[in-house]
Amino acid sequence: MPSFDPYSVRLAPGVTLVEASAGTGKTTALTALVARLAVDPDAGVLDDDAGWPDLRRALVVTFTRAATAELVTRIRRTLRQAVAAFQEGAAEAPAAIQPLLDRWGQTPDDRARSRARLAAALASGEASVFTIDGFCKRVLERSAFESGEPFAFSVADSDAELQQRALAETWQARVRQHPLLAAVAVAGGVPWTLARLADGLADATRHAGTRLVPPPEALSSAVDRYSAAVAGLARVWDEAEAVALLDD
Repeated sequence: MPSFDPYSVRLAPGVTLVEASAGTGKTTALTALVARLAVDPDAGVLDDDAGWPDLRRALVVTFTRAATAELVTRIRRTLRQAVAAFQEGAAEAPAAIQPLLDRWGQTPDDRARSRARLAAALASGEASVFTIDGFCKRVLERSAFESGEPFAFSVADSDAELQQRALAETWQARVRQHPLLAAVAVAGGVPWTLARLADGLADATRHAGTRLVPPPEALSSAVDRYSAAVAGLARVWDEAEAVALLDD
């Protein structure tokens, strides 16, 4: 498998997707891609109407808030280092900048042209760097009428509270429909409790591709059979005889 080279990989028009495991250098790759888009005249996707790179046209989406903060810092630092490296007579370029010099700074004219493009990109403003949820939130807020969302809302860091609320509502809806089932569940000692429902959700979502197999009998049918059994017991139940039996 050849190593990923952000300076030579073919760029799809408008969208570039980087898929990699944790700790494999996604932030470095994304930083290099933005620098390449600024300096590579053949990329063209960041050029404004005047033909200069405009970082405000770039959107970088990654996973974590820490990664977005680091990306903003590293993109600006890389562009500054590149401008200095393409300056004639600049000191030896950092290792991360050297591929830019090798590809787009082979002659004095190339270096001057590349430096101008990098300086224009640096002066144009910050690229938009978001987490996935942050980008979705921004789109929904800006398109509130189309999306049916409020103009301002918050995105939960964890869905545990939402899951717990959904579980409670599901459980309450069931027990409201079947008072007898509610009495049995509340009494304890049975598997169908709210805590057991939460454990079942955790088991079902822990592994990708898990399929939930429906029970062979509908809940309403099982409750009807249980109700009939309770009614049958009630017809023959004699508390005095039961006490006498226990005494013996």
